[in-house]
Amino acid sequence: MKILKMLGITTVAVALSACTVGTINSVTKDGKLATDNIIWPAIEDADLSYNGTPGSWPNMVSARSVEPGMTKEQIYQLVDVPHYNEGFGAIGGIREWNYTFNFRENGEHKICQMKVLFTNKPFSKDNMTAGSVFWNPAKCAKPEYIEIPSDFLFDFDKSNLTARAHEVLAPMAEKFLKGKVRYIKIDGYTDRLGSFDYNIKLALRRAERVKQYFRSKGLDEGVRYEVDTHAWMSHVKDCKGQGQALRDCLRPNRRVKIHAE
Repeated sequence: MKILKMLGITTVAVALSACTVGTINSVTKDGKLATDNIIWPAIEDADLSYNGTPGSWPNMVSARSVEPGMTKEQIYQLVDVPHYNEGFGAIGGIREWNYTFNFRENGEHKICQMKVLFTNKPFSKDNMTAGSVFWNPAKCAKPEYIEIPSDFLFDFDKSNLTARAHEVLAPMAEKFLKGKVRYIKIDGYTDRLGSFDYNIKLALRRAERVKQYFRSKGLDEGVRYEVDTHAWMSHVKDCKGQGQALRDCLRPNRRVKIHAE
């Protein structure tokens, strides 16, 4: 009787463990955090590794495309299988996926973690869809840009690089070469002075000039470039007034943003 009783308890315990939600965080049925604290697995515990570095080396554009509402199959297609095992899942499967990503950004090797929490709505079409997506650190969710005031690179209303521009861009190009970057995005911005069409063309000429500079420094073969122009559509400062005072006030809007990976 005592043995049977022990076996019964063991059976129930196993059954309960098989029905527990597979997470390391407390998660609601909607796939949200149930507490204010988020728990991340240890980076070194990732199942994958390359040359001793835990995690994978994904296409970060794909990784940053993961968003709430996606199914597990869709996320699998973007970033493959999760890198940690959270144990047994409830009906529908494990409700938490964790990843450790390696990538190069602006010539530097970086490591970020991504966590996806899934809904738990059995017999619903929304069951096991992403309810929340978290990044550690949070800034990993967006690419990091190097932002340079265009006044450092160009004279006012010009698109030719100044002598000072070479001093600013040369160490950046060297860093990109050492970091073996394969993708460079350059965005050009202007202030609101002048017509929209003129500013679009000016911003594009400036971005293209920076691209040509990088290529002249050896960032050519095997490097994919993307050049975009926003004119003053994404201004960071609005100003009133006129003349030189207005032009000086609008200076933060005249900028070039560079991202490399």
